Amino acid sequence: MLYSIPGTRLATLQRRVVRQIVATKVPNRRISAAQRDRLVARVVKEQVRLLEERDERHRAIRDRILCVLEDGSLRVAFQPIVDLVDGSVVGVEALARFRTEPVRSPAQWFAEARTVGLGRELELAALRAAVAQLRRLPSQMFMSINVSPKLLTRPTLWTLLGEVSPERLVLEITEHSRIAEYGRVREVVDSLRTLGARLAIDDVGAGFASLKHVLVLEPDLMKLDISLTRDLHLDPARQLLVASIASFASEMSAAVVAEGVETPEELKTLGGLGVRYGQGYLFGRPASLARATRSA
Repeated sequence: MLYSIPGTRLATLQRRVVRQIVATKVPNRRISAAQRDRLVARVVKEQVRLLEERDERHRAIRDRILCVLEDGSLRVAFQPIVDLVDGSVVGVEALARFRTEPVRSPAQWFAEARTVGLGRELELAALRAAVAQLRRLPSQMFMSINVSPKLLTRPTLWTLLGEVSPERLVLEITEHSRIAEYGRVREVVDSLRTLGARLAIDDVGAGFASLKHVLVLEPDLMKLDISLTRDLHLDPARQLLVASIASFASEMSAAVVAEGVETPEELKTLGGLGVRYGQGYLFGRPASLARATRSA
Protein backbone atom coordinates (compact mmCIF):
# COMPACT_ATOMS: atom_id res chain seq x y z
CA MET A 1 0.00 0.00 0.00
CA LEU A 2 2.79 2.43 0.92
CA TYR A 3 4.40 2.27 -2.48
CA SER A 4 1.19 2.83 -4.46
CA ILE A 5 1.67 6.54 -3.74
CA PRO A 6 4.07 8.29 -6.15
CA GLY A 7 7.55 8.74 -4.71
CA THR A 8 7.52 12.52 -4.91
CA ARG A 9 4.27 12.73 -2.97
CA LEU A 10 5.55 10.26 -0.36
CA ALA A 11 8.76 12.25 0.08
CA THR A 12 6.74 15.42 0.54
CA LEU A 13 4.67 13.74 3.25
CA GLN A 14 7.78 12.54 5.05
CA ARG A 15 9.36 16.00 5.02
CA ARG A 16 6.14 17.54 6.30
CA VAL A 17 5.91 15.07 9.19
CA VAL A 18 9.57 15.59 10.14
CA ARG A 19 9.07 19.37 10.23
CA GLN A 20 6.04 18.93 12.46
CA ILE A 21 7.95 16.71 14.87
CA VAL A 22 10.95 19.02 15.01
CA ALA A 23 8.69 22.01 15.61
CA THR A 24 6.95 20.23 18.50
CA LYS A 25 8.48 20.90 21.91
CA VAL A 26 8.05 18.10 24.45
CA PRO A 27 9.06 19.35 27.95
CA ASN A 28 11.80 17.36 29.73
CA ARG A 29 11.82 14.70 27.04
CA ARG A 30 13.96 14.01 24.03
CA ILE A 31 12.80 11.97 21.05
CA SER A 32 15.41 9.48 19.93
CA ALA A 33 16.17 8.95 16.26
CA ALA A 34 14.53 5.52 16.41
CA GLN A 35 11.40 6.93 18.06
CA ARG A 36 11.29 9.71 15.50
CA ASP A 37 11.59 7.25 12.62
CA ARG A 38 8.79 5.08 14.02
CA LEU A 39 6.58 8.12 14.50
CA VAL A 40 7.31 9.33 10.98
CA ALA A 41 6.50 5.90 9.56
CA ARG A 42 3.22 5.70 11.49
CA VAL A 43 2.06 9.19 10.53
CA VAL A 44 3.09 8.78 6.89
CA LYS A 45 1.27 5.44 6.73
CA GLU A 46 -1.91 7.13 7.93
CA GLN A 47 -1.47 9.97 5.46
CA VAL A 48 -0.94 7.48 2.66
CA ARG A 49 -4.10 5.62 3.67
CA LEU A 50 -6.12 8.83 3.50
CA LEU A 51 -4.65 9.72 0.12
CA GLU A 52 -5.41 6.27 -1.25
CA GLU A 53 -8.99 6.50 0.01
CA ARG A 54 -9.35 9.88 -1.67
CA ASP A 55 -7.89 8.55 -4.91
CA GLU A 56 -10.28 5.60 -4.80
CA ARG A 57 -13.23 7.94 -4.32
CA HIS A 58 -12.04 10.03 -7.27
CA ARG A 59 -11.71 6.93 -9.47
CA ALA A 60 -15.26 5.92 -8.58
CA ILE A 61 -16.56 9.43 -9.35
CA ARG A 62 -14.67 9.55 -12.63
CA ASP A 63 -16.09 6.17 -13.66
CA ARG A 64 -19.62 7.35 -12.86
CA ILE A 65 -19.25 10.57 -14.85
CA LEU A 66 -17.72 8.75 -17.83
CA CYS A 67 -20.58 6.26 -17.72
CA VAL A 68 -23.11 9.12 -17.86
CA LEU A 69 -21.27 10.69 -20.77
CA GLU A 70 -21.20 7.42 -22.69
CA ASP A 71 -24.58 5.81 -22.01
CA GLY A 72 -26.80 8.84 -22.56
CA SER A 73 -28.45 8.67 -19.13
CA LEU A 74 -28.26 12.45 -18.88
CA ARG A 75 -31.65 13.91 -19.73
CA VAL A 76 -33.03 17.45 -19.91
CA ALA A 77 -36.24 18.70 -18.34
CA PHE A 78 -37.81 22.07 -19.11
CA GLN A 79 -39.59 24.53 -16.84
CA PRO A 80 -41.82 27.24 -18.33
CA ILE A 81 -41.09 30.94 -17.97
CA VAL A 82 -44.37 32.85 -17.99
CA ASP A 83 -45.50 36.40 -18.75
CA LEU A 84 -47.18 37.55 -15.55
CA VAL A 85 -49.45 39.93 -17.46
CA ASP A 86 -51.26 37.48 -19.72
CA GLY A 87 -50.05 34.08 -18.45
CA SER A 88 -48.46 33.04 -21.75
CA VAL A 89 -45.32 30.92 -21.87
CA VAL A 90 -42.49 33.03 -23.30
CA GLY A 91 -39.62 30.61 -22.78
CA VAL A 92 -38.28 27.58 -20.95
CA GLU A 93 -35.25 26.86 -18.81
CA ALA A 94 -33.35 23.67 -19.63
CA LEU A 95 -32.44 21.67 -16.52
CA ALA A 96 -30.14 18.65 -16.48
CA ARG A 97 -31.45 15.44 -14.93
CA PHE A 98 -29.55 12.23 -14.16
CA ARG A 99 -31.38 8.90 -14.31
CA THR A 100 -28.70 6.75 -12.79
CA GLU A 101 -27.31 5.69 -9.43
CA PRO A 102 -26.44 7.10 -7.01
CA VAL A 103 -29.45 9.38 -6.70
CA ARG A 104 -28.28 12.94 -6.09
CA SER A 105 -29.04 16.47 -7.21
CA PRO A 106 -27.74 17.83 -10.53
CA ALA A 107 -25.65 20.33 -8.57
CA GLN A 108 -23.87 17.43 -6.84
CA TRP A 109 -23.23 15.68 -10.15
CA PHE A 110 -21.64 18.78 -11.64
CA ALA A 111 -19.64 19.50 -8.47
CA GLU A 112 -18.23 15.96 -8.46
CA ALA A 113 -17.41 16.19 -12.16
CA ARG A 114 -15.33 19.29 -11.45
CA THR A 115 -13.35 17.51 -8.73
CA VAL A 116 -12.11 14.91 -11.24
CA GLY A 117 -11.53 17.28 -14.15
CA LEU A 118 -14.67 16.39 -16.10
CA GLY A 119 -16.76 19.44 -15.30
CA ARG A 120 -16.52 20.96 -18.77
CA GLU A 121 -17.32 17.65 -20.49
CA LEU A 122 -20.45 17.12 -18.38
CA GLU A 123 -21.57 20.72 -18.86
CA LEU A 124 -21.15 20.43 -22.62
CA ALA A 125 -23.12 17.17 -22.66
CA ALA A 126 -25.99 18.89 -20.85
CA LEU A 127 -25.90 21.83 -23.26
CA ARG A 128 -25.91 19.56 -26.30
CA ALA A 129 -28.87 17.61 -24.92
CA ALA A 130 -30.77 20.88 -24.40
CA VAL A 131 -30.09 22.62 -27.73
CA ALA A 132 -30.83 19.38 -29.58
CA GLN A 133 -34.48 20.08 -28.76
CA LEU A 134 -34.40 23.74 -29.77
CA ARG A 135 -35.97 22.97 -33.15
CA ARG A 136 -39.01 21.57 -31.33
CA LEU A 137 -39.52 24.74 -29.31
CA PRO A 138 -42.34 27.00 -30.57
CA SER A 139 -40.87 29.80 -32.65
CA GLN A 140 -42.03 32.60 -30.34
CA MET A 141 -40.20 31.15 -27.31
CA PHE A 142 -36.62 31.23 -26.09
CA MET A 143 -34.59 28.57 -24.32
CA SER A 144 -32.50 29.48 -21.27
CA ILE A 145 -29.42 27.30 -20.73
CA ASN A 146 -26.99 27.40 -17.81
CA VAL A 147 -23.41 28.21 -18.77
CA SER A 148 -20.38 28.59 -16.51
CA PRO A 149 -18.10 31.60 -17.08
CA LYS A 150 -15.23 29.25 -17.99
CA LEU A 151 -17.21 27.52 -20.70
CA LEU A 152 -18.53 30.86 -21.92
CA THR A 153 -15.03 31.80 -23.05
CA ARG A 154 -14.20 28.45 -24.68
CA PRO A 155 -14.30 27.88 -28.48
CA THR A 156 -16.34 24.71 -27.90
CA LEU A 157 -19.34 26.81 -26.90
CA TRP A 158 -19.06 28.89 -30.07
CA THR A 159 -18.96 25.70 -32.13
CA LEU A 160 -22.13 24.49 -30.40
CA LEU A 161 -23.91 27.81 -30.94
CA GLY A 162 -22.94 27.73 -34.60
CA GLU A 163 -25.09 24.63 -35.01
CA VAL A 164 -28.32 26.28 -33.77
CA SER A 165 -30.15 29.60 -33.80
CA PRO A 166 -28.40 31.66 -31.09
CA GLU A 167 -31.08 34.37 -31.20
CA ARG A 168 -33.42 31.90 -29.51
CA LEU A 169 -31.02 31.24 -26.64
CA VAL A 170 -30.52 32.92 -23.28
CA LEU A 171 -27.19 32.08 -21.67
CA GLU A 172 -27.67 31.97 -17.92
CA ILE A 173 -24.81 32.59 -15.48
CA THR A 174 -25.49 31.82 -11.85
CA GLU A 175 -24.72 34.30 -9.08
CA HIS A 176 -22.52 31.65 -7.47
CA SER A 177 -20.20 31.45 -10.48
CA ARG A 178 -16.81 33.00 -9.80
CA ILE A 179 -15.59 35.26 -12.59
CA ALA A 180 -11.85 35.92 -12.54
CA GLU A 181 -11.62 38.07 -15.69
CA TYR A 182 -14.69 40.24 -16.09
CA GLY A 183 -13.18 42.04 -19.06
CA ARG A 184 -12.76 38.84 -21.02
CA VAL A 185 -16.24 37.58 -20.14
CA ARG A 186 -17.80 40.93 -21.07
CA GLU A 187 -15.98 40.83 -24.42
CA VAL A 188 -17.36 37.36 -25.13
CA VAL A 189 -20.87 38.35 -24.04
CA ASP A 190 -20.83 41.34 -26.38
CA SER A 191 -19.72 39.11 -29.25
CA LEU A 192 -22.48 36.61 -28.50
CA ARG A 193 -25.01 39.40 -28.52
CA THR A 194 -23.98 40.27 -32.06
CA LEU A 195 -25.14 36.74 -32.96
CA GLY A 196 -28.48 37.38 -31.29
CA ALA A 197 -27.96 35.48 -28.04
CA ARG A 198 -28.98 37.08 -24.75
CA LEU A 199 -27.52 36.94 -21.23
CA ALA A 200 -29.25 36.28 -17.92
CA ILE A 201 -27.85 36.52 -14.40
CA ASP A 202 -29.37 33.89 -12.11
CA ASP A 203 -29.93 34.15 -8.33
CA VAL A 204 -29.94 37.96 -8.30
CA GLY A 205 -30.27 39.12 -4.71
CA ALA A 206 -28.54 36.08 -3.22
CA GLY A 207 -25.24 37.88 -2.62
CA PHE A 208 -22.74 40.52 -3.64
CA ALA A 209 -21.44 38.55 -6.63
CA SER A 210 -24.76 38.85 -8.46
CA LEU A 211 -24.67 42.64 -8.11
CA LYS A 212 -21.20 42.78 -9.62
CA HIS A 213 -22.26 40.39 -12.40
CA VAL A 214 -25.19 42.71 -13.18
CA LEU A 215 -23.17 45.92 -13.12
CA VAL A 216 -20.31 44.64 -15.27
CA LEU A 217 -22.11 42.33 -17.70
CA GLU A 218 -25.38 44.29 -18.08
CA PRO A 219 -27.63 41.26 -18.62
CA ASP A 220 -30.79 41.18 -20.70
CA LEU A 221 -32.60 39.25 -17.96
CA MET A 222 -32.22 39.31 -14.18
CA LYS A 223 -33.55 36.24 -12.41
CA LEU A 224 -34.58 36.94 -8.82
CA ASP A 225 -33.31 34.44 -6.29
CA ILE A 226 -35.99 32.23 -4.78
CA SER A 227 -35.22 33.68 -1.34
CA LEU A 228 -36.72 36.98 -2.51
CA THR A 229 -39.82 35.37 -4.01
CA ARG A 230 -40.81 32.99 -1.23
CA ASP A 231 -43.68 34.50 0.83
CA LEU A 232 -42.93 37.90 -0.68
CA HIS A 233 -46.48 39.11 0.05
CA LEU A 234 -45.75 38.84 3.79
CA ASP A 235 -42.51 40.85 3.83
CA PRO A 236 -42.67 44.62 3.13
CA ALA A 237 -38.86 44.96 3.28
CA ARG A 238 -38.32 42.39 0.53
CA GLN A 239 -41.09 44.00 -1.48
CA LEU A 240 -39.13 47.27 -1.43
CA LEU A 241 -36.00 45.43 -2.56
CA VAL A 242 -37.78 43.63 -5.40
CA ALA A 243 -39.40 46.89 -6.54
CA SER A 244 -35.97 48.56 -6.56
CA ILE A 245 -34.46 45.72 -8.62
CA ALA A 246 -37.35 45.90 -11.08
CA SER A 247 -36.92 49.67 -11.43
CA PHE A 248 -33.16 49.30 -11.85
CA ALA A 249 -33.64 46.60 -14.48
CA SER A 250 -36.05 48.81 -16.39
CA GLU A 251 -33.48 51.62 -16.46
CA MET A 252 -30.97 49.13 -17.89
CA SER A 253 -33.47 47.89 -20.50
CA ALA A 254 -33.48 44.47 -18.85
CA ALA A 255 -36.37 42.24 -17.83
CA VAL A 256 -36.88 40.58 -14.43
CA VAL A 257 -37.82 36.93 -13.98
CA ALA A 258 -38.94 35.83 -10.51
CA GLU A 259 -37.92 32.25 -9.71
CA GLY A 260 -39.71 29.96 -7.28
CA VAL A 261 -43.22 31.36 -7.71
CA GLU A 262 -45.54 28.91 -5.95
CA THR A 263 -48.65 30.75 -4.75
CA PRO A 264 -51.22 33.16 -6.22
CA GLU A 265 -50.33 35.63 -3.47
CA GLU A 266 -46.69 35.72 -4.58
CA LEU A 267 -47.80 36.08 -8.19
CA LYS A 268 -50.07 39.03 -7.44
CA THR A 269 -47.41 40.78 -5.35
CA LEU A 270 -44.72 40.35 -8.01
CA GLY A 271 -46.96 41.80 -10.70
CA GLY A 272 -47.68 44.82 -8.53
CA LEU A 273 -43.97 45.43 -8.01
CA GLY A 274 -43.18 45.62 -11.71
CA VAL A 275 -41.83 42.10 -12.25
CA ARG A 276 -42.77 40.98 -15.76
CA TYR A 277 -41.96 37.26 -15.84
CA GLY A 278 -42.15 34.31 -13.47
CA GLN A 279 -40.97 30.74 -13.14
CA GLY A 280 -41.94 28.16 -10.54
CA TYR A 281 -44.24 25.33 -9.52
CA LEU A 282 -47.29 27.59 -9.80
CA PHE A 283 -46.79 27.52 -13.57
CA GLY A 284 -45.29 24.07 -13.94
CA ARG A 285 -42.64 21.69 -12.65
CA PRO A 286 -39.70 20.64 -14.83
CA ALA A 287 -41.09 18.29 -17.47
CA SER A 288 -40.84 17.36 -21.12
CA LEU A 289 -40.61 20.17 -23.63
CA ALA A 290 -44.11 19.42 -24.97
CA ARG A 291 -45.62 19.64 -21.49
CA ALA A 292 -43.66 22.76 -20.50
CA THR A 293 -44.94 24.62 -23.55
CA ARG A 294 -48.46 23.23 -23.81
CA SER A 295 -50.18 26.42 -22.56
CA ALA A 296 -48.74 28.38 -25.47
